[in-house]
Formats: sequence, C-alpha cells, structure tokens
Amino acid sequence: MKFEDAGRAIDKEVARLVQYVNENVKPQTRQEAATLLRRASRELAKLARDLQKAER
Repeated sequence: MKFEDAGRAIDKEVARLVQYVNENVKPQTRQEAATLLRRASRELAKLARDLQKAER
C-alpha cells in the first residue's frame, strides 16, 4: 500500500467516525442532558416548596 493510499483510507475512516458521532453520540448526549435538567428542575421545585414551608 502506498502512503497516499493509506492517507485516503484514514481520511475515509475518519469521515465515517465523524458521521457516526454526529448521528449517534450527540443526540444521545442531548437526550441525557435534557433528562438531567428535568430531574434537577424537579429537585429544585421540591427544595423551593420545602423552603416556603419552613417560613410559615
């Protein structure tokens, strides 16, 4: 295999990896972040209720 051919093969594989990351990893990461934010929101709402109860 020539050096140029190896370079082309590597470029092709890197492009496949980038496509995989863009299609699979990022959406999953966004979904996990959204779930985490929803959970944090619920916990903050509980904390706010508890603080209000303590004031009464």
